[in-house]
Amino acid sequence: MDRAAMRQQFDAMRQQLRTGIAVVSAPQLFATAVPLAVRAVKCVAPRPGERALEPSAGTGRILRALACAQPDTRRVAVEINVRLCEALATVDPHAGIICADFLQWQPSEPFDCIVMNPPFGRGVDIAHIRHALAMLRRGGRMAAICAAGPRQYRELVPLVEAYGGGWEKLPDGTFSEAGTNVNTLLLTFGCKSQGVISGEQDE
Repeated sequence: MDRAAMRQQFDAMRQQLRTGIAVVSAPQLFATAVPLAVRAVKCVAPRPGERALEPSAGTGRILRALACAQPDTRRVAVEINVRLCEALATVDPHAGIICADFLQWQPSEPFDCIVMNPPFGRGVDIAHIRHALAMLRRGGRMAAICAAGPRQYRELVPLVEAYGGGWEKLPDGTFSEAGTNVNTLLLTFGCKSQGVISGEQDE
């Protein structure tokens, strides 16, 4: 995609997110910035016909990025907040929207690609990422944002290495506009991306 087309995609996504989502307050809702959502989706490179998942979808910025990157994926979003679920249907009318606690939900079949920005508080991101990995098809790809804490490095980086992925510490303040200054990582499983450190290298 050339620079002009990518800029047009960003602008369309921003406009969609301004008009398609009413403001909803929810615990641990830290919306993914559009450029980061696009970048995370590029890590998994969704293909036509694949099943793609955004867990704990919130305002659906990753869901929208999945739709823009590859409209012919079969997209599913899981979100516990009823009002957010209603709004997600306007973000991507072609996606399956499931109103459920992601940690209690089980899909009928695995996914080819998963992109996620789970809640960060009290290490719950670790549980969300482990649960999502159990839904990934053999040979699938996953990109996940998580807190950059010692537990995340200790428990998730070995999983990244096992899946042949990589990790990158995101810039300070990545989520400041969303209301938190927590430091974050971008993890990839079964895929690599420019800027993401290979799991084979030292931390």
